[in-house]
Amino acid sequence: MTLVQFDRTEIERLLGLLDERLRTRGVSGSVYVIGGAAIAVTVHDARRTLDVDVLVSDPLILEEARLLADAEGVPPTWLNDSARPWVPPRLPGSDARPTEPGLFVHWAPPEHLLAMKLVAMRPQDAPDIVALVELLGLGNDPSAYADLLEQVYGGEGVLPLVLGVPDDAARDEARRRGDIAVSLVRRAKD
Repeated sequence: MTLVQFDRTEIERLLGLLDERLRTRGVSGSVYVIGGAAIAVTVHDARRTLDVDVLVSDPLILEEARLLADAEGVPPTWLNDSARPWVPPRLPGSDARPTEPGLFVHWAPPEHLLAMKLVAMRPQDAPDIVALVELLGLGNDPSAYADLLEQVYGGEGVLPLVLGVPDDAARDEARRRGDIAVSLVRRAKD
């Protein structure tokens, strides 16, 4: 099976087609786009991704996305809602639904994208971390990254939960991830 990678143009095209299909069905809903797709569209348009990670307001959106996949010859999981446990609390208004049929697309802000990448801290996230750090201008202080994680994953016990550490170890773990991010940026500049 051929590996499909979506770039900014293809992501926007598929979401536009999904909007048209939902309008035709009389369904109104919204998606909150996160991960590589959000980075490709809002930060680094050369970025490619294997899927479009989202939170959906209505399960009918996923159903329609699977039908669209058949029609367009893309994987049925091109619109993927499995990242939900790692998504930080959303900003006010980022879950607003359209008042008319169709799809309203919300994009995760760069701070949230970086926080999610710092939580996941997978080897393949390194280029995204570097791009987001440079965009946000966080610099070389690991405490700035810990502050970002605490701000984005605010709420009692949320940050320790997503980092997989006890409450009293969350700040140290967040700083450790900041150290790693600083190292990634330095390596990218060398």
